[in-house]
Amino acid sequence: MELAAAKLLESATHRTLHAHAFSRSSTQASIVLTDLLSRYLALLAGTCAKYASHAGRTGVTVHDALGALGDLGVEMDELREYAATEGRELARYALWTARRVEDLGELK
Repeated sequence: MELAAAKLLESATHRTLHAHAFSRSSTQASIVLTDLLSRYLALLAGTCAKYASHAGRTGVTVHDALGALGDLGVEMDELREYAATEGRELARYALWTARRVEDLGELK
């Protein structure tokens, strides 16, 4: 995986851990969770591409993504519920305050 992509995934992993009240993480746990996220996204992207290919298209549409998510066990109703509850709660962790940057620095 490209270094820049790995750093972005690592940052997303740290933000998610912090949002779920983890104040620290071992290096190994962080690496494993980041790798898991990377593999899941690769699987999702590959499944989307297969949906598009089976439909005779070279580009992916939202319908391909919904089908791929369904194959991976996530339905649209679940996504709506998540966005309305946990997703809304986790959105506050997207802000970059000085305290947040400090907390994320400690998590690494």
